Amino acid sequence: MKAKTLCAIAAVLLALPAMQAADKPAPKVQTKPASSHGVLGQAETLTGSIMMVAPESTVVVLKDSQGTTYDIVVTKATRLRSGDRPIHLKDLSTDTNKTATVKFVPERSGDIAQSIRIAG
Repeated sequence: MKAKTLCAIAAVLLALPAMQAADKPAPKVQTKPASSHGVLGQAETLTGSIMMVAPESTVVVLKDSQGTTYDIVVTKATRLRSGDRPIHLKDLSTDTNKTATVKFVPERSGDIAQSIRIAG
């Protein structure tokens, strides 16, 4: 009987550190928040001809020198310029077939323009 009691006490004493650790709250793990915009890569620059401007859907279609077209999404933060003067999205409609340089960020929702500059 004494041996069983000693074994039980020994088992409790051996398990005590694990039981004390279980009483402590788990340490907080710092995680990086996911991007709210779904950015897929670094900003890129593209030069091509403006094929179409759709101010109602805030999209500019640009065609590069290889003939590839890009739908570029214009936001309120997009800087639009013609030469040295700032312009509005509706003003781009008159610049169809002109050369433009677009700095954009590829995102899950589309290519988001940071700036569009019309040559000239």
